[in-house]
Amino acid sequence: LQMAFVLVSTYSARLPELLARRVGINEALAFDAWCEAFLRPQCFSYSTRLLVFAFTPIVLIASFLLVGIGVRVRRWLVATASRPTCAEAVDTVTRGMFDLTPAGLVLVFCFVPSISAAIFRTWSCQAYDDPEQDDNMILYMRRDLSIECGSDDHKSTEHLAYFLIAIWPLGSLLLYGSLLIPCYKPLQAKTPTALTRATAFLHREYELTF
Repeated sequence: LQMAFVLVSTYSARLPELLARRVGINEALAFDAWCEAFLRPQCFSYSTRLLVFAFTPIVLIASFLLVGIGVRVRRWLVATASRPTCAEAVDTVTRGMFDLTPAGLVLVFCFVPSISAAIFRTWSCQAYDDPEQDDNMILYMRRDLSIECGSDDHKSTEHLAYFLIAIWPLGSLLLYGSLLIPCYKPLQAKTPTALTRATAFLHREYELTF
Protein backbone atom coordinates (compact mmCIF):
# COMPACT_ATOMS: atom_id res chain seq x y z
CA LEU A 1 0.00 0.00 0.00
CA GLN A 2 2.84 2.38 0.83
CA MET A 3 4.58 1.66 -2.48
CA ALA A 4 1.30 2.13 -4.36
CA PHE A 5 0.81 5.53 -2.73
CA VAL A 6 4.26 6.67 -3.83
CA LEU A 7 3.64 5.44 -7.38
CA VAL A 8 0.45 7.48 -7.58
CA SER A 9 1.68 10.66 -5.84
CA THR A 10 5.10 10.79 -7.52
CA TYR A 11 4.67 9.10 -10.90
CA SER A 12 0.89 9.46 -11.45
CA ALA A 13 0.64 5.71 -12.08
CA ARG A 14 -2.78 4.14 -12.71
CA LEU A 15 -3.74 1.37 -10.31
CA PRO A 16 -6.46 -1.32 -10.24
CA GLU A 17 -9.75 -0.04 -8.84
CA LEU A 18 -9.57 -1.92 -5.52
CA LEU A 19 -6.01 -0.79 -4.80
CA ALA A 20 -6.84 2.74 -5.94
CA ARG A 21 -9.62 2.97 -3.34
CA ARG A 22 -7.24 1.93 -0.59
CA VAL A 23 -4.62 4.40 -1.78
CA GLY A 24 -7.31 7.08 -1.67
CA ILE A 25 -7.34 6.76 2.12
CA ASN A 26 -3.63 7.57 2.23
CA GLU A 27 -4.15 10.49 -0.15
CA ALA A 28 -6.29 12.11 2.53
CA LEU A 29 -3.15 12.12 4.69
CA ALA A 30 -0.95 13.50 1.92
CA PHE A 31 1.17 16.61 2.33
CA ASP A 32 -0.70 18.54 -0.38
CA ALA A 33 -4.08 17.79 1.20
CA TRP A 34 -2.91 19.06 4.58
CA CYS A 35 -1.36 22.18 3.11
CA GLU A 36 -4.52 22.94 1.16
CA ALA A 37 -6.59 22.63 4.32
CA PHE A 38 -4.37 24.15 7.02
CA LEU A 39 -1.05 25.48 5.72
CA ARG A 40 -1.43 27.63 2.65
CA PRO A 41 1.76 27.88 0.56
CA GLN A 42 1.14 31.61 0.21
CA CYS A 43 1.43 32.05 3.98
CA PHE A 44 4.03 29.48 5.06
CA SER A 45 7.41 28.45 3.71
CA TYR A 46 8.03 24.86 2.63
CA SER A 47 10.22 24.28 5.67
CA THR A 48 7.46 25.37 8.03
CA ARG A 49 4.83 23.27 6.26
CA LEU A 50 7.11 20.24 6.22
CA LEU A 51 8.01 20.63 9.90
CA VAL A 52 4.37 20.90 11.00
CA PHE A 53 3.31 18.01 8.77
CA ALA A 54 6.11 15.76 10.05
CA PHE A 55 5.60 16.43 13.76
CA THR A 56 1.79 16.45 13.93
CA PRO A 57 1.56 12.63 13.83
CA ILE A 58 4.26 12.39 16.50
CA VAL A 59 2.20 14.63 18.78
CA LEU A 60 -0.91 12.52 18.07
CA ILE A 61 0.92 9.28 18.85
CA ALA A 62 2.39 10.71 22.06
CA SER A 63 -1.11 11.88 23.05
CA PHE A 64 -2.52 8.39 22.49
CA LEU A 65 0.17 6.83 24.67
CA LEU A 66 -0.34 9.40 27.42
CA VAL A 67 -4.09 8.78 27.37
CA GLY A 68 -3.50 5.04 27.67
CA ILE A 69 -1.12 5.58 30.58
CA GLY A 70 -3.52 8.01 32.26
CA VAL A 71 -6.46 5.61 32.04
CA ARG A 72 -4.41 2.72 33.43
CA VAL A 73 -2.99 4.80 36.28
CA ARG A 74 -6.44 6.09 37.23
CA ARG A 75 -7.90 2.57 37.31
CA TRP A 76 -4.93 1.35 39.28
CA LEU A 77 -5.17 4.11 41.90
CA VAL A 78 -8.89 3.53 42.34
CA ALA A 79 -8.46 -0.25 42.71
CA THR A 80 -5.38 -0.14 44.96
CA ALA A 81 -6.06 0.36 48.65
CA SER A 82 -2.51 -0.23 49.90
CA ARG A 83 0.52 1.90 49.21
CA PRO A 84 1.73 1.17 45.65
CA THR A 85 5.25 -0.07 45.00
CA CYS A 86 7.63 1.15 42.30
CA ALA A 87 7.37 -2.16 40.46
CA GLU A 88 3.58 -1.90 40.34
CA ALA A 89 3.78 1.67 39.09
CA VAL A 90 6.19 0.73 36.29
CA ASP A 91 4.00 -2.22 35.31
CA THR A 92 0.91 0.00 35.18
CA VAL A 93 2.63 2.60 33.01
CA THR A 94 3.95 -0.11 30.67
CA ARG A 95 0.50 -1.66 30.29
CA GLY A 96 -0.97 1.78 29.62
CA MET A 97 1.52 2.31 26.78
CA PHE A 98 0.74 -1.11 25.33
CA ASP A 99 -3.01 -0.38 25.36
CA LEU A 100 -2.75 2.23 22.61
CA THR A 101 0.46 1.08 20.93
CA PRO A 102 -1.57 -0.56 18.10
CA ALA A 103 -3.21 2.77 17.25
CA GLY A 104 0.19 4.46 17.26
CA LEU A 105 1.67 1.86 14.92
CA VAL A 106 -1.25 2.28 12.51
CA LEU A 107 -0.67 6.04 12.46
CA VAL A 108 3.04 5.55 11.76
CA PHE A 109 2.24 3.11 8.95
CA CYS A 110 -0.28 5.52 7.37
CA PHE A 111 1.89 8.63 7.58
CA VAL A 112 5.29 7.22 6.57
CA PRO A 113 4.64 7.25 2.77
CA SER A 114 3.24 10.77 2.55
CA ILE A 115 5.75 12.33 4.95
CA SER A 116 8.68 10.55 3.27
CA ALA A 117 7.51 11.72 -0.16
CA ALA A 118 7.22 15.29 1.14
CA ILE A 119 10.72 15.12 2.62
CA PHE A 120 12.37 13.91 -0.58
CA ARG A 121 10.56 16.55 -2.65
CA THR A 122 13.05 18.96 -1.10
CA TRP A 123 15.40 17.90 -3.92
CA SER A 124 12.76 18.09 -6.66
CA CYS A 125 13.61 21.17 -8.74
CA GLN A 126 12.27 22.68 -11.95
CA ALA A 127 14.42 24.56 -14.48
CA TYR A 128 13.31 27.97 -15.75
CA ASP A 129 14.88 30.41 -18.19
CA ASP A 130 17.03 33.07 -16.58
CA PRO A 131 15.54 36.46 -17.46
CA GLU A 132 18.95 38.11 -17.11
CA GLN A 133 20.93 35.59 -19.21
CA ASP A 134 19.27 33.96 -22.21
CA ASP A 135 21.59 30.94 -22.22
CA ASN A 136 21.27 30.26 -18.51
CA MET A 137 18.71 28.25 -16.53
CA ILE A 138 17.61 28.73 -12.93
CA LEU A 139 16.37 25.86 -10.77
CA TYR A 140 13.53 26.43 -8.30
CA MET A 141 11.85 24.00 -5.92
CA ARG A 142 8.71 22.54 -7.44
CA ARG A 143 6.84 22.84 -4.15
CA ASP A 144 8.02 26.36 -3.33
CA LEU A 145 8.93 28.54 -6.29
CA SER A 146 10.25 31.22 -3.96
CA ILE A 147 13.26 29.04 -3.14
CA GLU A 148 16.07 28.72 -5.66
CA CYS A 149 17.76 25.33 -5.59
CA GLY A 150 21.31 25.62 -4.30
CA SER A 151 20.64 28.87 -2.46
CA ASP A 152 21.08 29.38 1.28
CA ASP A 153 17.33 29.01 1.82
CA HIS A 154 17.37 25.72 -0.04
CA LYS A 155 20.35 24.46 1.95
CA SER A 156 18.53 25.19 5.22
CA THR A 157 15.55 23.23 3.88
CA GLU A 158 17.92 20.38 2.99
CA HIS A 159 19.27 20.32 6.55
CA LEU A 160 15.71 20.02 7.86
CA ALA A 161 15.03 17.24 5.35
CA TYR A 162 18.09 15.27 6.51
CA PHE A 163 16.88 15.56 10.11
CA LEU A 164 13.38 14.37 9.17
CA ILE A 165 14.77 11.45 7.15
CA ALA A 166 16.37 10.19 10.36
CA ILE A 167 13.02 10.49 12.16
CA TRP A 168 10.59 9.08 9.59
CA PRO A 169 11.96 6.82 6.81
CA LEU A 170 14.85 5.53 8.92
CA GLY A 171 13.26 6.04 12.31
CA SER A 172 10.16 4.03 11.43
CA LEU A 173 12.33 1.07 10.35
CA LEU A 174 14.29 1.26 13.61
CA LEU A 175 11.05 1.49 15.57
CA TYR A 176 9.57 -1.57 13.90
CA GLY A 177 12.80 -3.50 14.31
CA SER A 178 13.21 -2.59 17.98
CA LEU A 179 9.65 -3.79 18.64
CA LEU A 180 9.81 -6.98 16.58
CA ILE A 181 13.19 -8.29 17.75
CA PRO A 182 11.98 -8.89 21.36
CA CYS A 183 8.89 -10.59 19.89
CA TYR A 184 10.92 -13.23 18.03
CA LYS A 185 11.27 -15.80 20.81
CA PRO A 186 7.70 -15.48 22.17
CA LEU A 187 6.29 -15.83 18.65
CA GLN A 188 8.54 -18.79 17.93
CA ALA A 189 7.49 -20.46 21.18
CA LYS A 190 3.84 -19.48 20.56
CA THR A 191 3.61 -17.85 23.98
CA PRO A 192 1.96 -14.43 23.50
CA THR A 193 3.12 -11.55 25.66
CA ALA A 194 1.85 -8.03 26.19
CA LEU A 195 4.37 -6.81 23.61
CA THR A 196 3.43 -9.37 20.94
CA ARG A 197 -0.24 -8.50 21.37
CA ALA A 198 0.45 -4.76 21.21
CA THR A 199 2.54 -5.15 18.04
CA ALA A 200 0.23 -7.66 16.33
CA PHE A 201 -0.35 -5.11 13.58
CA LEU A 202 3.22 -5.71 12.42
CA HIS A 203 3.27 -9.51 12.37
CA ARG A 204 -0.22 -11.04 12.55
CA GLU A 205 -0.42 -11.60 8.77
CA TYR A 206 2.70 -13.79 8.79
CA GLU A 207 2.63 -17.50 9.51
CA LEU A 208 5.37 -19.43 11.27
CA THR A 209 7.01 -22.07 9.07
CA PHE A 210 9.30 -23.55 11.71
